[in-house]
Amino acid sequence: SSSSSSSSSSSSSSSSSSSSSSSSSSSSSSSSSSSSHSSSSSSSSSSSSSSSSSSSSSSSSSSSSSSSSSSSSSSSSSSSSSSHSSSSSSSSSSSSSSSSSLIAPTSDMPVSYQEYTQPDWFRNASLIWGIPTETGGGDYGWTAPIHAYKVETATCPNVTSCVLYTEEVVNADATIGGFFTYPVKYDIGAPVLQGYTYWYRITPRNKFYEAHQPPVYKFTFVEITLEKPVVDIPTTMVTIAVLDSSTFHIWQSGAVVSEISYHISGFPEVGSLPELNTTISGYGWHGAPASQTLVSSTVHGGSTVTIVPPTLPSSVFPACGDCNFQGTFAVVPPAILAAHAPSEGWTAGFALRYFEYSQPQVQLV
Repeated sequence: SSSSSSSSSSSSSSSSSSSSSSSSSSSSSSSSSSSSHSSSSSSSSSSSSSSSSSSSSSSSSSSSSSSSSSSSSSSSSSSSSSSHSSSSSSSSSSSSSSSSSLIAPTSDMPVSYQEYTQPDWFRNASLIWGIPTETGGGDYGWTAPIHAYKVETATCPNVTSCVLYTEEVVNADATIGGFFTYPVKYDIGAPVLQGYTYWYRITPRNKFYEAHQPPVYKFTFVEITLEKPVVDIPTTMVTIAVLDSSTFHIWQSGAVVSEISYHISGFPEVGSLPELNTTISGYGWHGAPASQTLVSSTVHGGSTVTIVPPTLPSSVFPACGDCNFQGTFAVVPPAILAAHAPSEGWTAGFALRYFEYSQPQVQLV
């Protein structure tokens, strides 16, 4: 019985031990559960942290993307600005290139002189020229239109120092690429006198430049064809009958006239009376007409002059009896033309006969 109790006690102890073990196991299980909960919480926290990190990363990525987009936009704007600048530069360069591609034209066009008669029979002249070998395109061709020709008329070879008249022959169609009609014919419009030599300088120019050092051409404006001037009307000596010291009668072509009309061929154009010097001389005496009038004067039409003969001094007439006097018409060139006029000048002679006229005496028988 004691043994049985001991066994029972042992069994109880074992049961108690078992219970203790169970409790320990339960505690261990609870600890394990707590540990599991802690792990789960840690995992959740980690997940949340990861999510937050991911969100932050996403935001950063978005910000980076936005920055990149902004940078790209800025780059695009910069590229556009650069393109515009390049385009502007190209346009400016093109304009500059257009201007710099032109060069000065040459002035080697052939120039000739041609006379013609106007409807009113007045003689005039023209200068005629062709196209220069280079108009300014740089290719020795006609690619650049000539805009105008400057024509200078001068009274001496050094044109610049003695220009008399300047005129531009303009090409109205040059601005639209049109050309002159060649040959160009220029009617001389300067205030020039027929029979005198003048110098002409013709300078072509294109849109930007004019020719350098153009040549000078020398032409006589309306040529005098006679070798020497001559008084061709009247062809005979004019007779003057002197009645007294202050009265005389002029006999011309069988009639009594108040003045003598002369026509001279071979003179240059006489522009005014001071350009015609008329003298009468004989028997040691020299004088001039009492009056003189210039009626007309051209090279081809000749010069018409009227004079009233002078009254002779008593020291000469009637002592000379039937007296013949020599008269001379001489051209006096204008001062600006005198230096280049012929050294022998232009002169033409005429003759006058003075005699004492006596009234017929009537004798009563």
